[in-house]
Amino acid sequence: MMEVRGTELHDELTMNDDDKCLASLVKVLSKANSGQDVAPYFNGVVANFASNKTKTLRILSYSLLRFFSDINGEIWEDVVQTVFDDLNGTDTDLQIEALHLIPHLPGIVFIDQIESGDIELAVFRTKEQDPIITKTILECLHTLVLYHPLASCNEKLAEFAWPIICEKLFDDDHNVCYEAFECVKLLFLEKEQRGSSGKLEAANTESFRSIIEKTYVSVAQLLAPRYDTLLEKFRSLPLYLQEPAIALLTRLSCIKAKSNSAITCVSVEPSTVQRDVVYNLVQEISPLLVCNDTAVVYQTGLSIIYLANKLNQYSWLPQVVSAFGTLLSYYVSSNVVLDLIRPLLSVLPNLSSNQIVNSASLVIKYTADLNDLADRIFVLSKVFSLVLSLSVKQGNIQYLKRLMESETVQSFLANDWNSYGEEIVLVATSCCNRLYENHYGAAVSTIMETQQQLAQCICLWDSLDSYVYTQVMNLIDMLGAQHNDDVQPLIGFYMQPERLNNIDDLEKLATILLVIVKHIKKPSELSSLMAVLQVKYQFQDTNQAASLAASAYKDGYLGNVAASPGLPRALCMEKMLHVLLVIYARAGASERKQVITMIAVILEREDNPCIISHCKLIIKRIEAHTKGNLTAFSPHFFPRSALPINTPESNTKSPKYALMSIIANQGYSKAERKQKISSFSQYCDHTWTQIAGSSSPVDVQVAHTLQPELSSVDILLGIRNHTDIPLSNFKVVVSIKGSMECLTESPRQICKTIKLLDYRESVDWKISFLLNRFEHNVVNVRTIFMDVAESEKGKSAARLGTIDFTNEPYPIRPSLLLYRVTHSCNDFLSEWNRFPVVFHVSAKAVKGVSLASLMDDFSNLIGFYPQPKRIWDEGQYFQISSSAISWFKDQISFVATGELDPSEGVWMARFEFRASSDPILSVFRSYVNEWLCESTHGRMFVLDDDAPEDIFNITK
Repeated sequence: MMEVRGTELHDELTMNDDDKCLASLVKVLSKANSGQDVAPYFNGVVANFASNKTKTLRILSYSLLRFFSDINGEIWEDVVQTVFDDLNGTDTDLQIEALHLIPHLPGIVFIDQIESGDIELAVFRTKEQDPIITKTILECLHTLVLYHPLASCNEKLAEFAWPIICEKLFDDDHNVCYEAFECVKLLFLEKEQRGSSGKLEAANTESFRSIIEKTYVSVAQLLAPRYDTLLEKFRSLPLYLQEPAIALLTRLSCIKAKSNSAITCVSVEPSTVQRDVVYNLVQEISPLLVCNDTAVVYQTGLSIIYLANKLNQYSWLPQVVSAFGTLLSYYVSSNVVLDLIRPLLSVLPNLSSNQIVNSASLVIKYTADLNDLADRIFVLSKVFSLVLSLSVKQGNIQYLKRLMESETVQSFLANDWNSYGEEIVLVATSCCNRLYENHYGAAVSTIMETQQQLAQCICLWDSLDSYVYTQVMNLIDMLGAQHNDDVQPLIGFYMQPERLNNIDDLEKLATILLVIVKHIKKPSELSSLMAVLQVKYQFQDTNQAASLAASAYKDGYLGNVAASPGLPRALCMEKMLHVLLVIYARAGASERKQVITMIAVILEREDNPCIISHCKLIIKRIEAHTKGNLTAFSPHFFPRSALPINTPESNTKSPKYALMSIIANQGYSKAERKQKISSFSQYCDHTWTQIAGSSSPVDVQVAHTLQPELSSVDILLGIRNHTDIPLSNFKVVVSIKGSMECLTESPRQICKTIKLLDYRESVDWKISFLLNRFEHNVVNVRTIFMDVAESEKGKSAARLGTIDFTNEPYPIRPSLLLYRVTHSCNDFLSEWNRFPVVFHVSAKAVKGVSLASLMDDFSNLIGFYPQPKRIWDEGQYFQISSSAISWFKDQISFVATGELDPSEGVWMARFEFRASSDPILSVFRSYVNEWLCESTHGRMFVLDDDAPEDIFNITK
């Protein structure tokens, strides 16, 4: 027996002074309600539960005993006997307390005493008792037969309890009837669909299923002949108690009991009697769709949908859609909205074309209120798949056009970027892809109409996720290859200079341009794109570029006056090279000269060795093409002629989208969807970083995958030969600065020797490391050439000797080793006030950065859980706090307090960091400059000052 003797509270529980015992029980109850362990006080509580104690002490002990169900011991046998003695007694209060406790009794003790006969189940029989006692008995039996882990699998208890519950369906007391209807309703629902009664899957065992099957048949046999009596009882109930009765009558109206203890359900061709029963019930409950009780409206709608599907009477459905639309306008809770949308999705295919469009618009409108991304994607996929398929089957796009131009859809697409509008674009495009796979050419006009409606969003939304616009362009690219004439209106829309010039995202612009130049029907129109390329990608001469940079600097934006503007990152430049080469292949002599000039500009300004190599190779092949006077290029002209628009790097911004469109239509449960998304994110959510210098003949890229549950990190290296000759006999050596321990290679030297790496060939290498503590770890990679690299034809050789190329270090940022753990305000303050180590830094925002941008950055810090922000004095001051826990259970928190400097118009801030240990704070202090700049996307930076540490009193 678990007991701690000698404590003051325990001693008070066993005193003869009732007042002190009462006070002690209240203290124990307070501990139990707050989640503290009260097992040491079990014997003391049982002592006050004895029948010779006062009623007040006994009732309080009843409330406490439910917290001890995990404790085993013979003493429970006496407790159980006392409980049933009270149940057999005459004190109503003690009877109610006993019934409330029974479902919380230890299962084995309770079931053993039932099986042995020590407990007479007849005590639950109620003939002339108080309705309050009767209702409580039903609640107790309801819990035992459906939810108790052991009692629900006891056949003896089931055979005893269900007849009592069914008998009370006809009780004179309305509350008793309601409880009985609720219990039998849940029995029928659990029979139809496993777990629909709320039964936990772990307890939904085969023995429980077997008892449910038997009970369902016996209850249906018992109640089906009394359907008319139950209908009268339903009519007598007040409106707020009718919901479970509607659900039960719906099931019973479809059941016909046979004399041989079998039951049959109504089918599409029922008997006249069965059909009339169902029709009459629908006529009976339909007026409830407009009543003022939302629970009754919801259940009535579900019941009519159920019966309509049974008899294929879909003319009953529009009234349900209308009623649910009204309910949706009442609620903002995500869970409630989802419960209302699910039935609407099920009825959409059975509505008329006009009704489908109206209902689809309704569903799209309220799907925006769902909190879970997977739920939103799932609902949108169902809606768009149905409407698109309808358009193809009818050979008419009018319904699709009505939906896309409806006020609801346009409210998300016609305005500024919003996350839900972005999801609509993605889902509609994914559905178009599936539509084409199923219908091929017949689907093209429908797809084009959809994409015409989305094109404005692609052009205007600067914040559009790269994965989304890539999927749109992939679809157009695929259709352009097969149905070129059909895509020309869309190509014409995208290639208008005023639209292209307004696209600020250069990677998105490159993707759009690549599709345009590949599929434009008249090559003569390519000339209009050259000016766009020169302006957007700053392919101007050096003097003009320097002038633009100086002008931007003088306007007050941070940056240095440079001799020439920088170029976009490597992925964008790869696409741009592809664009230029397609133009060269398809355009006239004037455009070809411009292409060569632009490639020369890129070559002059680019410092990425891979891009430099591509440019040189392109120039060589252009020269060879010119000298050979060829009219067409060979299939190998382009360095990456098969460059897919959706390269893996383009998906790093939001990799979850890549799986969402797949799982949304495959019937996965919500839990399964989240599990698959999580595993997918771990696989692909990384960004490749190039670390090789421009002089290295080998392109080295690094990425990582974190494994928090194993305290490990996988370092992924991509080693690629970007020269025109094979490379032989070199090795890649990895060294670590920090506390990472290699798990997959020799700890003395982590290296990979490569005997031969052919022209444009690549090698992948994965190394696993164990992280021993919270630290700023750095991976260093060297490339060492030891011998000779021969030319492709083997006729010449370049002597390299032993040359060591040191690459840029690759850091594993400390913020990646933090967990985002939910903290309440009280949790935060409690930890903040006890943390022993502190440091402070001051920071300054870049000119022009808004408070909203900073608050958004601080609310989405990697690893940190933010508390509600405070903004006061009309937006002149702010304060925000966050906390995190490392993989190694270190804790760190910070509070940032800021004010707007009126003289400069910039935000100044003071950060105070506190942590559970000195090492974690030391690491963060050395990293804080990089952390703040990275976390705010360059909007704020740390100042190197000696301001007093108490400049802000941030602990209050």
